[in-house]
Order: sequence, then structure tokens, then C-alpha cells
Amino acid sequence: MQIIPVMDLKSGQVVHGRAGNRALYQPLRSILAENASPLAVARGLADQFGRCPVYIADLDAMGGAEPDWASYRAVLQHHASCWIDAGVSHHQQALTLLKSLHEHASQVRVIIGLETIAGFDEIRRITADHGPDRCVFSLDLRAGVPWARSEHWRNRSAEQIADEVIASGIHRIIVLDVARVGMDNGTGTSDLCRELSHRHPHVEWIAGGGIAGLTEIRSLHAAGCQGVLMASALHDGRITRQEFEQVAAWY
Repeated sequence: MQIIPVMDLKSGQVVHGRAGNRALYQPLRSILAENASPLAVARGLADQFGRCPVYIADLDAMGGAEPDWASYRAVLQHHASCWIDAGVSHHQQALTLLKSLHEHASQVRVIIGLETIAGFDEIRRITADHGPDRCVFSLDLRAGVPWARSEHWRNRSAEQIADEVIASGIHRIIVLDVARVGMDNGTGTSDLCRELSHRHPHVEWIAGGGIAGLTEIRSLHAAGCQGVLMASALHDGRITRQEFEQVAAWY
């Protein structure tokens, strides 16, 4: 079981995500860092938890802006790998992301988010071009409902979307309800994760959104998840280094 710290980036700073209301996100306050700069937060996470993988959600890029290349590189200095969501909608954007960070080729994983990806064919092209090990699909939900801009995904259940995506070769999937991000009241997806892990036991499942502590991590582990995304509980000290390492020993 793995805890993967999350860094939401906006206007060059790490921000505190809450309930998916991105316009209201404020700079992060963390006991691990002296300020909300990506470099300071990345260094603080590494000092406390080691060179663990980090998930970066570039909120500006997800809205159509240029990716925050400088921040990505700052984080990559301190962590073993970065799972980067830069709002990829087409395979060319995934190619640009990986080419632009070619000096960190072995460290970068491309997040293909349901929210932004144009359709199944784009997922299949990205996976074929770069291999499934470099790709992570994010099954984005909002209040339990699949959340996508593209008409391609309309009227499909979360289970149907997962089936289709896995058929493209994807074998690592995040289940994330953005309405629960930063709310500390649980992911609300343990039943879905259990169903999906039973349907596809060869897939690595990662849950995120509102995880408050070890009790829910244990529940998600029992539901078949191999990892969790987490931010608030790391930055306010609810999860200590000892607990972080304890969770890693479950895997």
C-alpha cells in the first residue's frame, strides 16, 4: 500500500484543494514547508517522507493554460517520480509533456484524466505510443457521477468507463471524487473500488479525495486498493512519517 502526496498547482503555487471549487483554492499552509512554492513543498515532503512518488494536478493547464514546466522540474529534483495531470485531451499533448521533460524520462507518468480526455481513441493512442507503464488513468467523479467534458463518455457508468479504458491497455487507475477533495470526510468510493478491483484484479487501483487518516486507508486497502492520494493529512501532521512507512509495509 502506498501513500502518494498530492500537489495542486495554481499560478505557480501549491494550493489547498477543497471540493473541486478551483476558483476558491488558496495557497497551501503546511507544517512541512516555509511557503507554498512548489520547490519548498517538494523539499518538505521529501524531508519528511522520502523520495516518494508525487501526484501533480496543474489546475491552470487543466483549464487550457501552458503547463507549469518550472514547477514540474522543481518537484522532480526531490522525488522519485511525478504523476502529472496537465489536462491532456489528445495524444499530442501527452507527447509534448514527455518530450518537454525528456531529461526526467524515467520519472514522469502521464495522468489521463476523464475530465479532459477527448475519448477512448486518444487513450489508446497515448498508451500505444508511450506504453502502459508511463500512463495512469484518472476515473474522475463529481458527487459519485463520472465527470467528463467530452460527449464520448456521456451516459456511461464508472464501471463501463473502467472496462473500456482497461481494454486500451491501461493497468493503473485512480478513482477520484473531486467533490470530496480536501473535505476530510472520506472518499465515498470504497464500494466502487471494491467492485472494480474484483472485476479487474490485475489492475492497480488508487483512491483519492478527502482521506482523513489511517482508518480509511485500511478500509480502502481491504477494498482492493494498492495506493491512496493524500494531501491535507500530510500537511497538517495527522499522518506522521512512522505511519507513512507503516502503510507502505502493507503492500
